[in-house]
Amino acid sequence: MRAGVSRAYIWTTDQVAAAAIETEDLADAAVTAAKLASAAVETTKIKDLAVTTGKIADLGVSAAKLAADAVETTKIKDLAVTTGKIADIAVTSGKIADLAVTTGKIADLGVSAAKLAADAVETTKIKDLAVTTGKIADLAITEVKIANDVITASKLNAVLTATRAKAYRSTVQSYNATTETKVQFDTEVFDPNSDYDNATNYRYTVHSGCSGQYVVHAHVTFGNQASDTQPRLEIFVNGVEVQRSFIHQVGGLGDITSEIMGILNLAAGDYVEIYVFSLPAGTILGDADRTYFEIFRLS
Repeated sequence: MRAGVSRAYIWTTDQVAAAAIETEDLADAAVTAAKLASAAVETTKIKDLAVTTGKIADLGVSAAKLAADAVETTKIKDLAVTTGKIADIAVTSGKIADLAVTTGKIADLGVSAAKLAADAVETTKIKDLAVTTGKIADLAITEVKIANDVITASKLNAVLTATRAKAYRSTVQSYNATTETKVQFDTEVFDPNSDYDNATNYRYTVHSGCSGQYVVHAHVTFGNQASDTQPRLEIFVNGVEVQRSFIHQVGGLGDITSEIMGILNLAAGDYVEIYVFSLPAGTILGDADRTYFEIFRLS
């Protein structure tokens, strides 16, 4: 307090001249919150750098207090931006620097089909030998996908030997007179692709992707045929007769054998069956070397 001013004297507001109260006139902690009118502390009243960290209450700086672009990269502590601090869909392409998303940043199974843009997976993105058999869908490799001269003899042989089957009749089978009767070859010798049905339909069905020319052969022994009988052997494709052969029994009662063979153009899903037809009823003898059916792909 300046000399000559009595502590006991009480001034009114009107008696205090403008700017009369200087800093040294104020006791420490004399200006309490109650002494400050609303909005009394304006920006011009605060000295530069006067608001230190200690002056700011915890959580005192809200979003509304931050000016646009006020939080620069240098203001953010390393590792301070956690997942919980990022709003949903906040990280757009424009926010990610080139090459910033490294392998280690992607969670296992994080890249789903929906995340891949059309044509995003280029040839250079596929690791050598990465496309295994299990990755190729059925029927995905069409003719236009195969370069000239890539199918070697060994590769072709593997396909052809898989498209084949052989079966025989194991027991005697009866047939009626003047009736088309399917021969039931019930025991398989080989059938790599499981294309022959030896339990229900007794037919060979061409495997998916295996259209081509096939050799079809059947050998059937008719038991105890009377003289002058002519049993007929037939090849059916998709329920329709496509080829037949006859055998004529002469010279008395006895067993006779008939054979039939054909080269057929078959498409995937076509099925082949063997039928017999005879005027008198009779029997077909069963045995691996008496009554059998065989088929294989020629080309």
